[in-house]
Amino acid sequence: MRPCCSSQSRTMKKIAFGFVLIAAGFILMLEKMNLISPEITHWIFTWQMLLIVIGFVNIFSRESYVSGLILIMIGAFFLVPRIIDLPFNFIGMFWPILLIGGGVLLILKHSIRRPSDEKKTEGYFERNFSQSTTVETDGVVDDFNLFGGSKRRYTSKFRGGKFTNIFGGSEVDLSQAQFENDIAVVETICVFGGITLYVPSDWEVQVEVVSILGGFSDKRSFVRTSAVEPRKRLIVKGVCVFGGGEIKSV
Repeated sequence: MRPCCSSQSRTMKKIAFGFVLIAAGFILMLEKMNLISPEITHWIFTWQMLLIVIGFVNIFSRESYVSGLILIMIGAFFLVPRIIDLPFNFIGMFWPILLIGGGVLLILKHSIRRPSDEKKTEGYFERNFSQSTTVETDGVVDDFNLFGGSKRRYTSKFRGGKFTNIFGGSEVDLSQAQFENDIAVVETICVFGGITLYVPSDWEVQVEVVSILGGFSDKRSFVRTSAVEPRKRLIVKGVCVFGGGEIKSV
C-alpha cells in the first residue's frame, strides 16, 4: 500500500471514531436529562457494542474492512439476545453458524476466482517449506486456510495481502521479500487459528490487530540500526478471535 493511501485510511478511521465519541456523549446526556430509558444505555455500553463500534471504525479502512465486518457480526450476534427475547437458544447456535459461515466463505473464495487471476507460486518457496497453490495478483497475496495450514516463503515482489485462518494456521517468511516503496500491509483474520510471520530484526513492524480472547505479539530479538538507514516497514492489521499471531526473527 502507498503511504498516502495509508494516511487517508487513518484519517477516515479517526473521523469515524470522533463521530462515535460524539454519539456516546449525546446518549449519556439524554439519559441524564431523563429523555431516554436507562435500559437503552444498559445494552449500548456493553462489550458486544464495543465490538460493533471497533468494527464500524475499521470498515472505513480499505485494508481492515473485512475484519471490521467480522467484529460487527460477532458483536451483533451476542447483542441481539439482550435486546430481543428470542423463543430459542440463539447463543447455542454460535458453533453451527460459524461452521456454515466458514463453509460458505470457502466456497465463495473458490467460485469467484477467474482462472486468469490464479497463479501457482511454488517458485517462491524453499525446499523446507511445503509447496501449495495460492492466489497472487501483481504481488498481492490472498491465502485462506480452513481446518488446515500452510507454510510459505516469498523472495520476490510483495505488496501485501490477506491471510485468513479459521481453525487453521499459516507460517509466512518475508525475510527476503521485496517491498514496493519499502512498505507493505498485511491483513490477518484468525478465528480459532493463528499466524506466524518471520521478518528480520531491523524491520519496523506496526501491529494494528484487534484481539478478542486472543493475542498478537512481536517476539523478535531487536538489533540497533543506523538512524539514517532506510528500513522496510510492515503494517499488520486484522482481528484475532480465540486465536493469535506472532512475529519472529529469521
